[in-house]
This record gives sequence, C-alpha cells and structure tokens, in this order.
Amino acid sequence: MDARAPETTTSTAAPDRLPLVIGVGWGVGTLVSSILLYTTNTLFLRFMTDYLGIAAATAGFMIGASKIYDAFLDPVFGLLTDRTRHRWGRRRPYLLLGTAMASVTLIIMFAVPEFQSSVALHAYVMMGLIILATSYTVFNVPYLAMPAEMTSSPLERSRIMTYRVYASSAAMVLSGFVGPLVLSALGSDMAAYTKMSWILSGFIVVGGLVCFTTTAEARFTLDDSGHDIPFGGRLGAVAQNKTFVQFMICKVVMLFATTSQAASVAYFVKYQLNASDSVLGLVLLTHTIGMAGSQVMWIAISKRFGKVGGYRLAAYWFGLGCFAWWPAAVLLPIEGVYAVSILTGMGAGGCFLLLNALLPDIIADAASRSGHQHEGLFASVYTSIEKVGQALATASVGLLLGAFGYIQSTKGVTIAQPASAYLGIGLSYSVIPGVLFILSTVFMRRFPLR
Repeated sequence: MDARAPETTTSTAAPDRLPLVIGVGWGVGTLVSSILLYTTNTLFLRFMTDYLGIAAATAGFMIGASKIYDAFLDPVFGLLTDRTRHRWGRRRPYLLLGTAMASVTLIIMFAVPEFQSSVALHAYVMMGLIILATSYTVFNVPYLAMPAEMTSSPLERSRIMTYRVYASSAAMVLSGFVGPLVLSALGSDMAAYTKMSWILSGFIVVGGLVCFTTTAEARFTLDDSGHDIPFGGRLGAVAQNKTFVQFMICKVVMLFATTSQAASVAYFVKYQLNASDSVLGLVLLTHTIGMAGSQVMWIAISKRFGKVGGYRLAAYWFGLGCFAWWPAAVLLPIEGVYAVSILTGMGAGGCFLLLNALLPDIIADAASRSGHQHEGLFASVYTSIEKVGQALATASVGLLLGAFGYIQSTKGVTIAQPASAYLGIGLSYSVIPGVLFILSTVFMRRFPLR
C-alpha cells in the first residue's frame, strides 16, 4: 500500500463536494464552542470584577489558569478521539457529550450563590472555569477534526468553513448583542446574568443537536492507521511538522490580539464610550455584521491571492482598524463608532475564515506524507496552543488593568476610575491588538503550503 495515500474505511463514498445540509449543519455546531468562548471572553471578566468583587489581576489569572489546564487536556483528548471506534465515527459521539456539558456549565458560571467567605467564592469560580474549559475541549477537539475527514478538497474545506464563520457570527450576536440587551432590559443585576445564561444555554443545545444530526451521513474514518504508534511518537510528529508550527505561531499572535479585545470591550464601552450594555450589544452586533457580510469578498480574494495572501491582507485591515478605535471613541459620534466597528469586523472575518481554513489542509497534507491519520491529535494540539494564547491574553488584560489602577466593585456598582485605568483599557482594546495583528503577518511569509 502506498504510504502517501493511507487506506481508510468510510461511512459513505461521499464525493469531495459535500451536500449543503452536511456543510451547514457542521458549521452550526460552532454555536456550542463559540457561545462558550464569546460569552466568557466578552462578559465574564467584567462579571468577576464588577459583580463578584474579584480583583482584576486575580480574575485574569484565574481565567488564564483554567485555559492552561485545558491546554494540557487537549492532546490527551485528541488521542482518545483518534482511537475511538464507534458506528457513528470517531468524533460524533463526543459532540453530544460536549453539548450537554457546555449547556449546564454556562448556567453554573453565572448563577453564583452568595458566599460568606471570599475563599469559597474564589474556589467556586475556579472550579466552574475548569469544568467549562473541559466542556469546551470535549466538543471542540472532535468538531475541528471532522473537516479533514469529511472531504479531501481544500476548496471545499474553505466553503464549509464559511458556514462556520456565519454560525460563529450568530454566536457573537447571541453572546455580544442579545446577551447585553437581556442584561440591560432586566436591570444588569446578578439575576439578569443568570437568566441570560439560561437563554444562551438553550442555543448551545440547539447548535449541538443540529451538528450531530446533520453530519450522520458525512464521510468519516473508521480506523486510525497509526494506532500502534505511541503517544510520544504521535506528538513528536506533530511538533516536527514545520508547516503546522509556522501556522500555530501566527495563530497564537492573532489569538492574543483578539482575546485582548474581547476581554476589554465591555470595559471600553462602559468607560471610554461612557455607554450602557445596550450600546455594548450594538458595538458587537455591528462588528459581527461586518464579519459575516465580508465572507463572499474574502472567498473571492483567497481564490485570487490564496489563503495566505488573503490572510495577510485581512490582518493589515483589522490591525489598522484596531488603531482607529481609541481616537474614534473620542472624536466620532456613536454612529461613527458603529461604522468603525463594521469595518474592523470585515477584517476580522477575513482573518478568522482564511487562517482557520488552512488547518484541515495542513492535517490532510501531513496524512498524505506520513501515511497516518492523526486528525484528532492535530486538532487537539491546535486548540491546546489556542488556549495558551487566550490564557496569556486574558491574564495580561487583568494584570494590565490591575497595574493601571482599575478598581473592582460588587453587584455592578459603577466606581469612578483613575485616569491611568482609562489608559490601560485603551491599550488593551486598541493599541496592543493592532500591533499584534500586523506582527502576525510576518509569521506567514514563505508559508510552504499553497
């Protein structure tokens, strides 16, 4: 047997062009992981500092620590999915488990009981963050491994990745627009956060069930041709893949930038714009409109310049847009702020689509070269390093706000912040992400996979 073309058994002899229902259904599955990610990244840090009374530096450290834990869990779980044998395939059984865990965990995170002891409060929140991180892994690792199995066409993988971008945009609307609107309408108190979590958990369940059901006929690999290779050998093969390493360096820099923005946007709107949660929702909604509305444009650009060339253009676009945020908050009326949000969202849409569309191509290329299929392990290392980047970014925002004198409060009470805190918020939301997005393009030069 040719080592460059591993023999696989599939559930169906599906052509490279996936049926629409499978592509869309798989894309809808990202509601599970994206709602978890966007809700915690956008709202939970401020919830910890302004409602639970946890210091900004401590809150950032706790979120970062949970992601570091999750980063170590990912490769182990990826190997588990690679070795799973089930009539539903190696990945789909975990979609149901991850969906159930995620929907329950999100409610636990925002329904925090009254504690007499700060130690008990910190322990509850930390345990919730760990369970939430585990839920994210159980769903997202097998989910991201599926495209490399479903089709062998790079163009088709780009097409189905657009469905994921649309679903991710819907998750951003739910977490970033509907969530804040619910909070504002219900008084932005602790009870409002709990009710918001119930609503978002319902959408998590819907997304997970749609993904599981519609991918029943998708092509999948029944056997792992490298099952006799020890875990260390598998991990070493991933680490020695220079294309994957170069890709992940760029991904970490990009993630640090986007997570820094996500963790600080609620502070930016509240203090730099001096606006309510309803305006926060509109800022995130307009960003999402730009992101989703630009997908056709970025697909056309990628066909003309390739995925790497398109990503570099999108990163410059988004980076320059980040720099515009701070002066826009001071100089422009709120309508101008929304316009900036749409434009930066367009850049984000290109970055998200084109960089993520490279992952299944890299996995498939590695399989064709080695003769072994490690989709789950590649996806798990990808999500593991993702979480390291997110952990560093979230912890950095918390530490930066703490270093610049941000004052925490309880039950949403607004406290006058020192001028230095405003500087820290502006750096976290505007300057640092802008620099990092432009820097990320350096790591995609001479990218070997075309």
